Amino acid sequence: MGVSCAVIYPFKRKAGPPNWFVDGQPRRLKPMAFFDLAMGTGVVLLLLQTALVIYWAGYHAVWFFRRKF
Repeated sequence: MGVSCAVIYPFKRKAGPPNWFVDGQPRRLKPMAFFDLAMGTGVVLLLLQTALVIYWAGYHAVWFFRRKF
């Protein structure tokens, strides 16, 4: 969600087709967009870390019980 907010937020919605330039000037990114992007990246990294920890724990549990019994 954070990433999608970061992609959509910088460009104010107006009626009609999307216009990436206003008066010939590209629109500036709003500071909040960087925050949203950072939050989205953080959430993705947290999910990846959680998956790796679960995999690591499962791998060692299997190794331990195979060795023990």
